[in-house]
Amino acid sequence: MHKSQNQSHAKLVPKHWLYLLVVISVFLILSTVLLFQNLNSLQNDFVGYKEKMDLNYFNLVQENNLLLNDLNKKNNDLSQLQIKKNSLENINRSIKDDLNTTLKKIDIYKKELTDSMQWFSKNSQLDYTDPNQKKIIQKIDRAKEVIDWKDYGGEGESCVIRLEDSYFTNNLAFLNSRELNLKYLPDSENFDKNDFLQPLTNFSRTKNGDCEDWSLLHVAELRYLYEKCEKEFADEILVGYNSFLPNDENYNKFYVVCGTFTHYDTGEEYGHCVTLLTYKEISSLADLNNMQSGVFIESQTGEQIQGRFKFDNNLYRFTNYQADDEKLCLYNQLYTSCYYYPKDFSFVQEGPFDFIIDTIIIENDLLYFSIENQEWFSYSKLLLELEQKQKLIESKLNQYS
Repeated sequence: MHKSQNQSHAKLVPKHWLYLLVVISVFLILSTVLLFQNLNSLQNDFVGYKEKMDLNYFNLVQENNLLLNDLNKKNNDLSQLQIKKNSLENINRSIKDDLNTTLKKIDIYKKELTDSMQWFSKNSQLDYTDPNQKKIIQKIDRAKEVIDWKDYGGEGESCVIRLEDSYFTNNLAFLNSRELNLKYLPDSENFDKNDFLQPLTNFSRTKNGDCEDWSLLHVAELRYLYEKCEKEFADEILVGYNSFLPNDENYNKFYVVCGTFTHYDTGEEYGHCVTLLTYKEISSLADLNNMQSGVFIESQTGEQIQGRFKFDNNLYRFTNYQADDEKLCLYNQLYTSCYYYPKDFSFVQEGPFDFIIDTIIIENDLLYFSIENQEWFSYSKLLLELEQKQKLIESKLNQYS
């Protein structure tokens, strides 16, 4: 019996294993199918990712190349900018050096102009503290007839400053030439220079000078005499001769005027300075027209120079004639005399002339006409322009700092 059971059991075991084997085989087959499906899916995903990665890599390489090119360009631009920066720094240093040099020159010019203006101011009046000028003042004070006190019709005392008188010695011209022994001597002989304006102390010591020196002293003397009349409370102050200056004006402003005299008949030209008397003040370029209200006096002789003013293209001209094809007319402030050709004007003391004015010395400044610019300038105007330039340059320097 036992034997039959064992045989029965032996027959059953293989059948179970067969089912199990079938199940396992089916599982393995299904697993293998799924595995292959997953593998294909993964392979497809890998291919897709790889393509994307390749594309991204390609794009990254392209972008990297562009960035490298841009970086190289920027490095090149930076190098160029650095070169320009260095160049600009050199230019900047050069400009700063030039501006600083210009500022130093401006300071020098300003000092020269300021010194010149102070020189004119110092030499516009006689200085009693200077021993040489003190002698002139004492001579003037002792020569009582240079100032003449008159009573015209009971209207008060008039203080008359006598410039020149052909019949008497009681005048300023006689005092200068005879009492002070002043002599005319050109700068070429006096100082071995073409032009040199002496200070009053020097001229009053050497007693030798040209027309500029005579005019500077003449103006200072007139200012002293006028002030002397004022201090003595004159009711009226007259400057001139026996018959006083025209227009009955109070000629109380005195200036040195220089320019070029040209004689009509000979064509001769020479520089000359004279004394200008006006009743209108000239204190700046704006007052130039006031010159036309005055009269010219020969500083060395005290004689009035006859003629009339003309203004043409910024030129101030003083002339004593007018000419055309038939006649030449000589005139002064009071009358005109005409003469017909043939022209022989040797009988006229001065002869027909033009006086083109180019320099005026006022109390603290010098006004002059620039032929190159056809314009009037003054030391004070130049000083103002230099100060303006200085401020502009200083502001530019601040920008370069």
